[in-house]
Amino acid sequence: MKTAKEIADSALERARQLQEFTVEQELPEGFQFYGTVPFDMMIQDGILQAKVYAISEEEAQGMLAEYLKNGTSI
Repeated sequence: MKTAKEIADSALERARQLQEFTVEQELPEGFQFYGTVPFDMMIQDGILQAKVYAISEEEAQGMLAEYLKNGTSI
C-alpha cells in the first residue's frame, strides 16, 4: 500500500511530464457534447482539432477517442 507522500509524489511527477498535443480526428456523425468539455477544441469542416495534455501523443489520441466515444468528460 502506498503512503500519501508516495501518491502525491507520483501525481506531481506525472504533472511535470505532461505536454500539450494537438490531436485531429474526424467528428463522428451525430456526435453531441454532454457536460464539461475537457479539451480546448475547434471543429472545422467535420474535423475536430483538440489540444490535449498527456505524457505521449498516443495517450493524447486515446484520451480524445475515449471522449468522442462516450460524449462525456473523461
